[in-house]
Amino acid sequence: MSEKVLLKEGENLLSFETDKLTDEYTLKIPEITKKKIRALSPSYRKILNQKIMEAMASVLHQASFKAEKYLKSSDGEE
Repeated sequence: MSEKVLLKEGENLLSFETDKLTDEYTLKIPEITKKKIRALSPSYRKILNQKIMEAMASVLHQASFKAEKYLKSSDGEE
């Protein structure tokens, strides 16, 4: 089962699908940040969660980047 994420950023609407959200990840933050997050409206908390997921995906993508994949042919590939 996948979930659709819609994120409005300025005039752009970002959309991506995810697997079912079943796992949690803990992040240490300053207490003031925690208080301000708790004070956010549900719609802004949703935007925050979506942006965090997008940032995680971006870092994972960067971590797996291999320039050679685009600059050197592998055996049997032209």
